This record gives sequence, C-alpha cells and structure tokens, in this order.
Amino acid sequence: ELVYYIKTGGNLAYEKKKHFWVLTANNQATLEGDDQVLNTGSSNFRYLWNFRSKLFPEALVQYQWDVTRGLRERYLAGGNLQSTFINKKSHQFSVSLGAFYENEFWGWTAVPDDRKPTENPAPVSVNFVKANLLLKYAYILKNKSTFSLRLFVQARPDSYIKYPRIAPNASINFRLVKNLFISTSFSGIYDFRPIVPIDKFYYQWENALIYSF
Repeated sequence: ELVYYIKTGGNLAYEKKKHFWVLTANNQATLEGDDQVLNTGSSNFRYLWNFRSKLFPEALVQYQWDVTRGLRERYLAGGNLQSTFINKKSHQFSVSLGAFYENEFWGWTAVPDDRKPTENPAPVSVNFVKANLLLKYAYILKNKSTFSLRLFVQARPDSYIKYPRIAPNASINFRLVKNLFISTSFSGIYDFRPIVPIDKFYYQWENALIYSF
C-alpha cells in the first residue's frame, strides 16, 4: 500500500510598539491506504505585551486535535507570565508559568478492546482548570546549526497534581553546506492518567533534509 505524509504549517505576526500578536497553525497527517496512521494539529492565537522585557505576560487561545490518540477536540484559553533568564546571541533560556481552562472531547479509537468498559463506549467530554509550566532553550552554533528544546508540564492544581501531562519537544538542524541542512526532531507526550485508557506514552521521531533559499 502507498503511504502518504503531509505536513503543513504557518504563522502570522503583527507588532506595534509594546504589543505583539501571533497566529500559528500546523497539521501533520500520515495515510497508509485507508488508515490514518497520524493526524494531529493545532492552531493558536497569542497576545504578548512588552515582550522584549525580561518579564512579560501572555494571553492565548488554542484549538487542538490528535486523532491518533483519540483526542477529537481540545479547546483552551489562559495566560502565562514568561521570564527570560538568558538572552544571548548564541543561546536563550526562558520559563513560562501560568494557568488555563480547557475542554477536551475524547473518543475510543486508540483504546485496545480489552480496556474498553463496553463494546461501544460513549465519547468522553471533560473540563478542567490546569497549571502550566513551559521551559524553552535554544542554542545556535557559528555555522548556523541550531538545537532547541521545549518541555511542557500541565496538571490540575488539586489532588491530581501528581498526575501531570508532560510533553517534551526537541529538534536539531545541522548545516551541511551553505543552504543545505539535515534535521531531526522528537516530540512526545506522557500522560500519567489519561482521560480514556490509552497508552500513557506516545512519541514521534522525524528526520528531514532541508534546503533553504
């Protein structure tokens, strides 16, 4: 069977004095015959105020889906306070801390039959307030090769705080010649207590050859 891989994405940004607005969207899909091996994506809108300072606030709304895990829809709205600890030409490090309100709608397509409570269980809808922690680090070599790392930690601020959802993302772009790069990226998610009984850990590893012009 033929395998099709589609990846799209883009962003729009507008800056005026101390204000910064950015709209981002992305989608990844892998089709093997009639089966969806991967279908995930998100779109979000963020507003940052006084973002060139070491400490600034951010407001955001987001829509997300991940058919592979059974997440049909996820809506969230919230805010963060971001602090930049290192902001040099070669490397940057920042920490964001905040909270958000989310609504998630889960199906059972990713749940093995032996974990389902009935033959055709009903979809599950949940609403939570969660605390959010984001760590970001980026390093740029002299030859313009780059390394970046992001770590999301999200958890309910109650007795369930010991069951967070952790999502690491890392990428390396290594410059081979002037306009040619080899790229490798890793993204994963570990949910200590999933809403439906899917596997707790999912990940994606991607390699690519990039030509810039």
